[in-house]
Parts: sequence; structure tokens; C-alpha cells
Amino acid sequence: MIRVVAIALVARKGSRESCNCGLAKATDTDNHIVLVDPETENPSLADDEPDSQTAEFSPRVRLTRPKLAGAEIQKLITDTPDHALLVRVTGVLMFDSEHSLGRHLKRHNDWEIHPVFGLEYCPDDKRCTASSDVNWVNMENKSQ
Repeated sequence: MIRVVAIALVARKGSRESCNCGLAKATDTDNHIVLVDPETENPSLADDEPDSQTAEFSPRVRLTRPKLAGAEIQKLITDTPDHALLVRVTGVLMFDSEHSLGRHLKRHNDWEIHPVFGLEYCPDDKRCTASSDVNWVNMENKSQ
């Protein structure tokens, strides 16, 4: 298990992958969140995705934690002035060999936080740090 603080740039629906038995329906695929270093100045998907880390919510985790869905975090990202949301992600760091063996990605590494078990974000008007729980909002406790 690891916990990282990063900037979330986008949350996307996943596609058919071996970790999900090659199934393709939205309910059977992962949600992918593109994360970049929180020290990145003027982060953008176009410039920074190659150096990003991916966090993935698996379908099985979403069954018991429905607020950990890509659409909810994407709305928060979109609502920020620069489309970059400070987040704290808790999950398992895994090497995705499927990408290293042929399904290559835009990013330079094949390590993923997969599955994600917890996601928190920092509201725009607050200050959040990696070493403190102050001001972080847990996605699972967020009101609709």
C-alpha cells in the first residue's frame, strides 16, 4: 500500500484489459486517473502525461465504493480554474506487465496505483499537505 499526493489532470473510462478478464462494458473496466507531480508548474495533459502516474479504480472496488467513480472526480477536476486538482491517493503500487509487453502507453512507466482504495482532494480555497490530514476531503464522504 502507498499513499501519494499528486495533481489529477483527468479521469477516464478504461477499456478492455487482461486484469479485468478482457471485458469491455463500462461496469467491467477500470477508471484511470492521470496524476502528475504536485510541484509541476502549469500542468497540462498534453505536456505532462508522458511523465505521469496512473491510478485506477477497479470495477470490484467501485461496487462497494460507488463514489470512487471517474465521473465524480472528473467533475472536480473540470471545476478547478486550471483543470488540475490536488489529490491524495491510497492504493496498491503494481507493475502492469501488459503495457511493457506490447500495449504501450503515452507515459514512460508501467507502474500503476491499482486498485485505488481511497481518494481525497484538496478544495481550491484550502491548503493541504502530505504530512497532515487537515483540509483533505474524502471522496467517499463527499455530499452530492
